[in-house]
Amino acid sequence: IGEVNTKFNQYQFGAYWQDDIRLNNKFSVSIGVRNEMQSHIDDKLNLMPRLGFTATPWGPRTSIRGGYGLFYDWYSSNLYDQTLRVDGVSVRDLLILNPGYPNPLNGTEAQILPRGRIQASSDLSMPQVHQASLGVERQLTQNLSVQTTYQMLRGRHRIRSININAPDAFGNRPDPSVGTVTQFESTGRADTDRVTFGGNYRFPQRRIFVNMNYTLGRIKNHTDSETSLPANNLDPDAEWGYSRQDVRHRLQGTVNVPLVLGLRANVNINA
Repeated sequence: IGEVNTKFNQYQFGAYWQDDIRLNNKFSVSIGVRNEMQSHIDDKLNLMPRLGFTATPWGPRTSIRGGYGLFYDWYSSNLYDQTLRVDGVSVRDLLILNPGYPNPLNGTEAQILPRGRIQASSDLSMPQVHQASLGVERQLTQNLSVQTTYQMLRGRHRIRSININAPDAFGNRPDPSVGTVTQFESTGRADTDRVTFGGNYRFPQRRIFVNMNYTLGRIKNHTDSETSLPANNLDPDAEWGYSRQDVRHRLQGTVNVPLVLGLRANVNINA
């Protein structure tokens, strides 16, 4: 209930340095570091190291690639805007417990909670993702190559919402004069693991290219949305489980074929 016009500035800045070093004809490394900062986040030192390598120990037909990097995500301006709008005064939530029907206010047990608000934790930080990968590519024949890659992502300090004014086991709220207080916190995490097997094959006489990939993966996290509240705000870590984006098996394929007059067509498969 309510209406308010918000106006604010949000600044984001990033600086990056990288260098590629070729140690010999069979091994090269890439090193780098990035720092990002933004307004509405107090911490301005967010260094992100990067390290990668490419090795061909058994000749050019076999390549081994790997790397690690730390990445940060931005604190969305849409989330910050909600903390300005839903302040419990200009715009407030009207939450009715045990509502009646069809008029929710006429229920015999209807209870209208005091106005609620949305706020951000005082120690909110930028969400981060640790990403590491290791892959092997082998050229079996002149027209056939295969690849295997493992990728790991570990999200830390992910933004999630918690009702810090949730009632205890006896129904008592820390602040009985306020309803739901949705607070953005940097306490969530997410884990992703993927193993991908792929192959490329060419038919040079017919100018046809075929690519197929199979991925076995899993994604677990505390929440799929920064604004969704847990079922039990007194134990938010109980929300840990498979993500809405979790896909155990994925098969992807592309066939590129020539048509007429120099035109080409792509046929894509995604299961």
